[in-house]
Parts: sequence; structure tokens; C-alpha cells
Amino acid sequence: MQRIAILVATALVSSCHGTPPADAHEETAAAPRPSASTLAARRGSADAAAPLPAYLPDGCWSDVATDAGAGPLLGTIAKRCAPGMQPIAEQPLSRRLSAGKQAELPFKLDGAPSCVRAIAAGGPGVGDLELSLVDSAGHVYGTDALEAPFALVDSAGPVCLPAGRHRARLRLRRGEGRVAVDVYRAK
Repeated sequence: MQRIAILVATALVSSCHGTPPADAHEETAAAPRPSASTLAARRGSADAAAPLPAYLPDGCWSDVATDAGAGPLLGTIAKRCAPGMQPIAEQPLSRRLSAGKQAELPFKLDGAPSCVRAIAAGGPGVGDLELSLVDSAGHVYGTDALEAPFALVDSAGPVCLPAGRHRARLRLRRGEGRVAVDVYRAK
């Protein structure tokens, strides 16, 4: 049974899927958000019979070293969680933020709908980042489900967006420090 769950999670991560509006995920919003270290510890423990929540597939992000700084951490997570995808912006957005402050990376998708993955990372002092993909009308296509100094939309795999103007909206929930965010597009 656990092998089937792993195969399903792998298929989700490798496939592009549309994401319903955030309000359609009410049942996951009420669930506690485990930290990356808690999940890594659970994965390595002998009593790890309970599977990870479906919205947090184990794999690309679970054992990254978070002390490298915002830029290097962003690069590591992008290499693991967005393989074969290309950054949309010429360079990532990089800013220093304090708790409660926001930054946005606007981007435009031309032509047909595209599958993307947004990734944010924080440097020393950053406790938790919140990230979402939003269109010009304010519709939320995906939100981060990790409690960590990095964020990934969507943690289950790429999100398919219609052509048009969008934003990767980043908010620092805890801490203070340098953050970086970028959006990667499937070829």
C-alpha cells in the first residue's frame, strides 16, 4: 500500500495539473503544517508507519540544507523540484524582508497555458515563507503548504496557468533576512 502511495506521489510531482481555487482546499487549510525538519525526522524514524499528508510529497525538498543563503538555497530547490524547467525571469527577485512584509515577482505567460512552479528561499534569520501564485484578477492558483525557510508552489507538482499576467506573491511569516523567489516554466 505504501509503495502505491509513493508511485502516486511521484506521478503527481512529475505531471502538470490544474489547481482549483484555494477555497476548494478547505480541508487541507485546517490541517497543521508540519515543518521540514519534522517531516524529515518522521521519514527517518522507525515508527514512520503513518504516511505523509498527500499535499506534502516526500522527495525534492525534504532534506535540503537551509543554511546556505537565499540564492544558493533557491538554486538547490529549483534543481531538485523543477528539473528540466526554465526560469521565466532573467534573474530571481531578491530582497531583504522582515516578518509580515511582502514582495511580488510579476511574470507574463504568452500563448497557450503553461505549467509552472514557483520557488522561494530565505537566508539566515528567515523562519517561514508563504508563497502563492495569483493572476491579475486576484485568483489564487496555488499556495505553499510547507512550514520552512523555503516555499514551493505547488508542493505536489507544477501548476498550470492560463496565458496572461501573473504574480508570485511572497510573504515572510517569521524572522527577518534576505529572500529570493523565481518561477520556472515547463518546456
